[in-house]
Amino acid sequence: MILFFQLLFLPNCEVPNPDRNLKMKFFSEIFEKIIMCIICRNEYDPETLTKLDCRYCPKLTSIPNTLVNLTSLNCSSCPNLTSIPDTLVNLTKLDCYNCPKITSIPKTLVNLTELYCVSCPKLTSIPDTLVNLTGLYCVSCPKLTSIPNTLVNLTVLNCRNCPKLTSIPETLVNLAKLFCWDCPKLTSIPDTLVNLTKLDCRNCPKLTSIPDTLVNLTKLDCRNCPKLTSIPDTLVNLTELECSGCPWINSSHNSDYEENVKKFKEDYDSLLSSTLYPFLTRKIVKFLIPIEI
Repeated sequence: MILFFQLLFLPNCEVPNPDRNLKMKFFSEIFEKIIMCIICRNEYDPETLTKLDCRYCPKLTSIPNTLVNLTSLNCSSCPNLTSIPDTLVNLTKLDCYNCPKITSIPKTLVNLTELYCVSCPKLTSIPDTLVNLTGLYCVSCPKLTSIPNTLVNLTVLNCRNCPKLTSIPETLVNLAKLFCWDCPKLTSIPDTLVNLTKLDCRNCPKLTSIPDTLVNLTKLDCRNCPKLTSIPDTLVNLTELECSGCPWINSSHNSDYEENVKKFKEDYDSLLSSTLYPFLTRKIVKFLIPIEI
C-alpha cells in the first residue's frame, strides 16, 4: 500500500505511458488488485480454506457455497455482498459488520458461537436455530424487532441502537453482559438475568425499573432514563454506577435530584394554592410524577 502511493507521486517513475491519465489508470488497477480479496482474485483452495478475511473488498458480491470447511468468516464492509451461503455449516465465527445489502443470517449456521452483524440496515431477524451462540452483537440494526428466546447460551448481548427492539428474552439466564442502550421502545429488563455483571441501558426513555434480582451487577449505566425512580438496595456488588439524567433517582451519583425535587415541590404547592380544584390537581400530579411528595 505504501509502495503504491510512493510510486503514484514519483514524477519520474517508469510506467507504460507517461500520459497522466494512463498513469492514474495503471496505478488504479494495481490498487484495486491490492484491496481485492482472495475470492475475487481466485487465489484460494476450497478444500483447505478454514478462515476467510475479505474485509473492505468492493468487488465481492457473494461467498462461494463450496467453502464448507470455513470456521471463521470476516466479510465486514463489503458494500456489494448480498448474502451468506447456507452451506457454511461449520462456521463458528461470523463478522458481517457494515454490510448494507445483507438481509438475513442463514438458519443452518447452527455451530456459530460468535455473530457480529453490526450496522446491517436490512437485517430483520436473528435465526432462533443459533442456539450455540455465546456472543451476539447486533448493533444499529434498525429493522431488528426481537432477540430469539432460544439463545440460552448467550453470555454477551450487545443490541444497542435497535429502535424497534421492545424486549430482552427472560430465557437468557446465562447473560453476563448486556448492552441495550439507545433502544427507545425497551420497557423492562428481565428479572431472570441473575448472572449479569454489567448492564448498560442508558438512553432508554421507556425503561421504568432495574430488577432487584440482579445481585451480581458490578457496573450499571442507566443514564438518561427519565422514568427510573430508584436503584435497588439489593445491588450490593455495584462498584460503578452512572445515573445522571434520571431526575427522580435519589443517589449521590445523581447531582440533579435535590434540585429537581425542590423545583417540583414548589410547582406542586403553587398548583395546590391556585383557584383550580385542589383535590383534582393533587390526583393528576400524583399520577404523572413517580415520586412520593
